[in-house]
Amino acid sequence: MARKRWNEMSEKQKAATVVAAAVQLALAAAAWADLARRPAEQVRGPKVAWGLAIAVNFVGPISYFALGRRREALGPALLPTTAVNEQPNNAMETGSHTSRSPADGVAAFSTPANAE
Repeated sequence: MARKRWNEMSEKQKAATVVAAAVQLALAAAAWADLARRPAEQVRGPKVAWGLAIAVNFVGPISYFALGRRREALGPALLPTTAVNEQPNNAMETGSHTSRSPADGVAAFSTPANAE
């Protein structure tokens, strides 16, 4: 397949080339940003090698995200601080049109006075 110059490409080919380049640059930027922020202990292999590998078209960033990062278990600092089953005591805290009775813990839907 012969390579075409930019001015020999159709509009669809030009658009596809621009989209592919944008995706490649976005993947590389995201991978380099992640690599820069991630401690060396959480990277499989030398960070410099991964930095160079990320520059290789689509293969580099995808390989880094798939193989280059170590997966750490969630520690106590990463877990949410509020319990899942905690619920607000009144409608003002939820921003909804419900009222709660602290005694029974059941939400009752309220209707506006002028609704019929």
